[in-house]
Amino acid sequence: MRGWLLFLVLFFLLSFSVSAEDVNQENQNKALRVDESSQFALAQQFFVEKQYFRAITEYKRFIFFFPQSNLLEMAYFKIGEAYFKGKKWKQAILAFNTLEEKFPKGELIDKSLYLSGMAYLHRKEYHSSRKQFRKIINGFSGSEINDDAGLQIAMSYVEEEKWHDALMSLKEISKESDLYTSSQDFASGLEKIHDIPHKSPSLAGTFAAILPGSGHFYTGRKRDGTTAFLLNGAFIWGALEAYNDEEYVVTGILAFFELGWYFGNIYSAVSSAHKYNKRVKDGYIENLKKKISISMGTIPTDKSYFMVLNFRF
Repeated sequence: MRGWLLFLVLFFLLSFSVSAEDVNQENQNKALRVDESSQFALAQQFFVEKQYFRAITEYKRFIFFFPQSNLLEMAYFKIGEAYFKGKKWKQAILAFNTLEEKFPKGELIDKSLYLSGMAYLHRKEYHSSRKQFRKIINGFSGSEINDDAGLQIAMSYVEEEKWHDALMSLKEISKESDLYTSSQDFASGLEKIHDIPHKSPSLAGTFAAILPGSGHFYTGRKRDGTTAFLLNGAFIWGALEAYNDEEYVVTGILAFFELGWYFGNIYSAVSSAHKYNKRVKDGYIENLKKKISISMGTIPTDKSYFMVLNFRF
């Protein structure tokens, strides 16, 4: 009787062990299955949640597992866009270059060129950015972002203070464009750039040479002007007193240091004039941009290609 009981116990234990192994193996097989739609949806979900670098990993995994997918071009584009959103400008440019190499006649090339151009803008590589935008204008005449590209060319010239080139680019935007009114208002404001108040660096230097500190007062930096006046005055007074006391070594030392303060005062006054002009000019441009809602490197978010798309499988 005990033998039969032991046999039955061993039989049930072995059966349970085999069954558990089968279940585990089945679960593992299920876990390893990756289908095209779910993998792309996972990458999209990370992108929407602004987890851009996790999204990049999943897009790359999608490309590896589904090299024949009709979503392949979109996956390459989203990698570039994710790098762009993550402010990795160089990586974004490289990703968009890869897209253009693999899909030279793809449907997303104009969008790729646009974001690539803006990445160059953020890197302050203005010439390269204009090359990308001009590729859109010259090669995609029917593109919905054609005028956006023209606007960004103008903004790149503004960043380089090439006012004439910026004006010419703004005037090329078509009258049918939604950007036409804003671009022409910006152009009108840009034409008045030379009328904004400015300080003459040469005049600031001359004032500083005649009376230390006066050049700073001219540019509105009263505290620096007061400091320059007191320091130079103190060294000049000290040198004269030492000379009158026939302490010529001390006179020489004080005169040596005074020369440094004196010429430093002139250099600083000239520099403060340049800084004043830049500050006024930058403020004018920024106010002009805000007034008409234009800014460098703005993504035209109302365009459909920046939204999550629906796909058929």
